[in-house]
Amino acid sequence: MNRRQFVEGSIFAAGGMVATGRLLAKNSNKINSTNLYTNKNTIDLELLCDDSGIAFDSISSFLKLLNVSNVKIEEHQLIGDYIGDVVFIYNNCLVNYKSDNTKHGHIIRNISETLKLPRKIKNPTLIKAISVNKDSFPKYVNVFSDNKITERYKISEEKKDIHIKAEKGELVFSITNNSVFATHSSCKHKNCIHTGAIRKAGQNIICIPNNIRIALDGNHRRDIDSITF
Repeated sequence: MNRRQFVEGSIFAAGGMVATGRLLAKNSNKINSTNLYTNKNTIDLELLCDDSGIAFDSISSFLKLLNVSNVKIEEHQLIGDYIGDVVFIYNNCLVNYKSDNTKHGHIIRNISETLKLPRKIKNPTLIKAISVNKDSFPKYVNVFSDNKITERYKISEEKKDIHIKAEKGELVFSITNNSVFATHSSCKHKNCIHTGAIRKAGQNIICIPNNIRIALDGNHRRDIDSITF
C-alpha cells in the first residue's frame, strides 16, 4: 500500500502542534482497523525523518502485522535541526530496536536502516502512529527506566526541575498546570525537549540515549476516541 492509498483510507482531521515555541501545521489520519485487528495491543510509534513517503509506506506495512484496534496517524513538519530516529512503544514498553531480537524489533531496525537513522536532519517530518484507546485526562506521571517505573507523581502536583539520573547523564523535567515538559537533557538528541508539554494520558516524553520515558496515566474513558499531540 502506498502513501496515497494509506491516507485515502483514513479519516482526515486538522489541528496544531507547538514544538519548542514553534506553531506548526499538522495533518491527522485516523485508521479504524477494528475489522482487521481484534486484540487490545497498543502502540506509540514515532518517526523523525526527511522522507515521509517511505516512512508512511513502512508504517502502513508494519501496522498490518500488529494486533492493534484503533490507530491514529499524525504528520508534523518541524523547523530546525533535529536528530532523526525511531521510537517504538508496544504495550506500554519501550522497545530498544537496536538490540531487540523479536520480529517487531527487527522490522523497526529495517525501517531505521532504510531511512538511514539516527542522523542529524534539518526541518524533518515527525510521523506518529498512536493507539487511540487511551485516556484523555491523566492522573499520574510515571517515570520509566528500562521499562520499570522508578518514580510516580500526581499530575496535580507542582514540581519543578525533577532530576532523573541515568547511565549516560540525566533528564530534568517539571510538572506544572497539569502538564509535564522536559527542561534539560544531557544527551545530544534533545528530542525529549523538542516534544514540548504533554497533557493527555497516553502521551510520552522519551529520552532515547538514557532509556528514560515519562508517561501520563489515568483511568479509562470509553468516550475518548482520539489523542492530539
